[in-house]
Amino acid sequence: AIKKAVFLQQIKGVKTPDKRENINILLITDPGVGKTVILRKIAQLPGNNYVNMPTATANSLIGVMEKKQSILGENFVLKLGVIPRTLGTVCIDEFYLNKTEYQKVLEAFESDVVTITKGGIHAVIPVKCGYLCACNPRWGRFNPDVSVAEQINIPPNVLSRFDLIFPLRDVPDKEKDKEIANHIISVHRAYLDEKINKK
Repeated sequence: AIKKAVFLQQIKGVKTPDKRENINILLITDPGVGKTVILRKIAQLPGNNYVNMPTATANSLIGVMEKKQSILGENFVLKLGVIPRTLGTVCIDEFYLNKTEYQKVLEAFESDVVTITKGGIHAVIPVKCGYLCACNPRWGRFNPDVSVAEQINIPPNVLSRFDLIFPLRDVPDKEKDKEIANHIISVHRAYLDEKINKK
């Protein structure tokens, strides 16, 4: 179901006056299930972008007015963020923001525009992308007996903008984990010479 949803997100729908063309998806993942790999793979498709929030800011997502010195003097120049530059899907890894940053992002989610005001300039930039976001549960592992809202630090108004929310769980399985461990060891052993392998 998750692969199908992400696939359909890349195709997009048809925009009508009362319907959006994009699907917004949130992945809540246990550590080690490969969410970053998923997001980076999707981001490689033309028109898509990848952002890792611990190394980014809300301004890098939305955009900012920067002061630039030119022959005519000092002027403000609009520098667009990842969201308005993306025409396909923006993949946001580690989707953790503070309250102010969530408010900035919420406008893009709700209105399909971002507003940047500074230095007497008021810019309203259209947004045409969908969102594929991923985060870890608050307590380390996803608990199916607790509501999604309790397990992640995302405000309800932002959470409501996601059409689909999927938990990706790492369910412990002794036999399966043993098989994976043996496979990893075999792969590494294949690169060693015969004498080391024997030891």
